[in-house]
Amino acid sequence: MEQSALIIEDHKYWQGAIREILERLNLDVVIVDNRVDARKQLEARQFDLVIVDVKLSGGDLGSEWVQTSNLLRYLQQQHKKTKCILLTGYPTLDYCLQALNESLAFAYFVKPKLNVVDFEAKIKSALNVDDQTEPLSAPPPPILEERRQELYKRADSGRREAAGILIAGRKTRIAMKGGKADKSDDDWLTKRLAVLDDRFQDALSRIRDVGKLEEIGEVQSWLETECSEWLDYAVASSG
Repeated sequence: MEQSALIIEDHKYWQGAIREILERLNLDVVIVDNRVDARKQLEARQFDLVIVDVKLSGGDLGSEWVQTSNLLRYLQQQHKKTKCILLTGYPTLDYCLQALNESLAFAYFVKPKLNVVDFEAKIKSALNVDDQTEPLSAPPPPILEERRQELYKRADSGRREAAGILIAGRKTRIAMKGGKADKSDDDWLTKRLAVLDDRFQDALSRIRDVGKLEEIGEVQSWLETECSEWLDYAVASSG
């Protein structure tokens, strides 16, 4: 049976870009640009995958997240087998981390620097589908892939920890100004998260390039240094 995906996204560019990726994986794709229509689609049928933009309208971030989290909880309760992937801009990153911690989402991706290869791989992992548009290469030995996955998890953990410090730093900045946030606070966070994400993507590329079990130790040592530097950067930026 053909698998299906629901895209909940209000920007035409991202609608088209994500549709192209999903159709490449032979998924039946439905697109809506608001949560009301999304709820109607979910009440009418079962989807294997839901991809939702955390912030869909011009409303304030807090109220937008309340509505998105309500939708995620509905999915969790009524569509237990459906995998959900979040799309976010940098200022909403802390909400995505919250969703992962509460098991409301399978994964999240930051739109300004969306890595298509990683995005497609995550979808295939969630749905156990193969990309038939290109010849499939032989899979790596199980133990090598297992060690790679450990490195991926370590990199993701390091990024989350550093991002958490930066997000806390933004809150501290706001508190020091009497609790009133402005665009400069979002710009401050966006710039620093972009630096962090660039280094994270570099780490993912290096992990993907590991072809032999003998290379794992060297990459693991390098990754620990990287994660330490990410934390140092976050602390220094937030100080």
